[in-house]
Amino acid sequence: MLSLKKILFALFCMAFLLAGCSTSLNTGDLRLTREQRAIHLAEKGDYSGAAYIFEHMAKDQAGEKRIKSLLSAANYYLLASDLGTASRILQELGPLDAGKFPLQRILEADLLLRRGDSSAALSRLGDPPATGDSYVTYRYYTTLSRIHMARNEEDAALNAMLQLDAMPVGGSYRLANQRAIIALLASMNTGKRYQLMNSSNRTLAGWAMLADILEHSPSPAEKNRRLASWKASYASHPALRELYDEDAARTAYRGGDIAVLLPMSGVYANASSAIRKGIEVTLAQLPLDTQPALTFIDSTNLAAGLQQAEGASILLGPLTKESVEQVVSSGGYSEMMITLNQVSDYSPSGVYQFGLSTEVEGAQIAEKAQQDGWRNAAVIYPNAGWGARYLQGFRDRFESLGGNVVVAVRYEQGEKEFSALMQNVMQTNPDFVFIVAKPVTARQIRQQVRFYGSSETPVYASSTAYDRRLYGVQDRDFDNVKVPALRWTVPGQDVPYVPSWSTMEAAGDFNPGLAKFYALGIDALLLAVNSESLESGGMLAGATGDLSFSNNGIVDRRMMWLHYQGGLPVPTAY
Repeated sequence: MLSLKKILFALFCMAFLLAGCSTSLNTGDLRLTREQRAIHLAEKGDYSGAAYIFEHMAKDQAGEKRIKSLLSAANYYLLASDLGTASRILQELGPLDAGKFPLQRILEADLLLRRGDSSAALSRLGDPPATGDSYVTYRYYTTLSRIHMARNEEDAALNAMLQLDAMPVGGSYRLANQRAIIALLASMNTGKRYQLMNSSNRTLAGWAMLADILEHSPSPAEKNRRLASWKASYASHPALRELYDEDAARTAYRGGDIAVLLPMSGVYANASSAIRKGIEVTLAQLPLDTQPALTFIDSTNLAAGLQQAEGASILLGPLTKESVEQVVSSGGYSEMMITLNQVSDYSPSGVYQFGLSTEVEGAQIAEKAQQDGWRNAAVIYPNAGWGARYLQGFRDRFESLGGNVVVAVRYEQGEKEFSALMQNVMQTNPDFVFIVAKPVTARQIRQQVRFYGSSETPVYASSTAYDRRLYGVQDRDFDNVKVPALRWTVPGQDVPYVPSWSTMEAAGDFNPGLAKFYALGIDALLLAVNSESLESGGMLAGATGDLSFSNNGIVDRRMMWLHYQGGLPVPTAY
């Protein structure tokens, strides 16, 4: 489970996401300045993208503008948990005028805290800055409260949060801080919380009572009764209504216990850990009274794992193809099972196969190209199993739609010279080129398509070519390319109850290379809690795309598409 310290950090980071809900910036407007685009990325939770833009802006600036851009870059790198880059920028800046640039010492204190030295962080943070900048104020007090939490000084942390709440900061910052207040009070032992509930300080007593109501009421009915009484008694309390009036936006969820079957050791351990993290962080996003009970079971021995899972309302897993093949050949289950891999186009009764299949993605790329009016394809793919699976899925579907693969060429992984290969490919005069590659290789191949074809030659690429770090930055090498992507990895594509990229980062031990497994875990839980609606023909907007249940027991997944225009990725309909 996530620690309270990590939960509080995630809540503080949520301020940017909340601010993003009311932003007036249009991400499709290519006339946005770089600063506006960076701010928009930060508001949507893409701190790495925002930091990258600010750092590169500083290269074209001088004086105070340069300093402010670099401080902004360091700030966002810290929020993205990129401590090395943040440290480098702060060292390059050197000592600054504390009156003009109060953010510097706050960031230096935060860096010390994240490196485990809370005493040095507290010393460096110092007294509150004299500033009218609400974000600097917010950043100071949230850093102060996190330092106290790291030192196990709950009272001091709470006092810092309450001081911040009494200050004139933006609504999104205030709401994030108030959620942290509730989380801290709810985590205290019952005796301590009850003591605060009886405090002579009415504001503090109201906070403690509200935390107890929201997080410790024995039932939804009792919570509603207590909340009504609290509203009457604390009519002038500073708690924002968004803290306790969120029920109206909730959808009906399926209750009951969920057993999650994952191989906890061996070659699948890292993937399983990422899937579990995606599930746990998503669980925390759901309304408290709709959160199912989860049990994680080691499925290295599938038979033993299934025996342990008896009594669960829904089973998530197993993960490996071998285990899913056993499930599919078993003849069905009395309770619902949503597997985390797909091995066939049909499932037995009670089973839905859900996976991020490269063959299925290849087929969707073929459908997209056919819808765009193209008939003759050239495919270039790596000499690897995953590349061959992309080709198979693409070829089977494209030819079934009346298309023709005029040439399919393999390249060795690690290859960097594609001139001769692509010259031969383009001499076949294909209508379009389908590139299966990782980001750097895909862009190298795209350059050769442009050279031996033209800039107008349509190009489609596998989702592996998408590079989230370049989102919002002009990527000329990839102009006029269409790429499917996991919605969760695209900044600004937020949907209810899907945790943002930055929320996952803030939870700790984040590995961007496991992004698809975090997304798989997110959607696995959302499929389970929305299963009744999906069985009735509904659709779910998830982290991996738009999801629905097919009649033959497969979770159909439609990925979102990005079309690079003017060097920038623009989301388009599938």
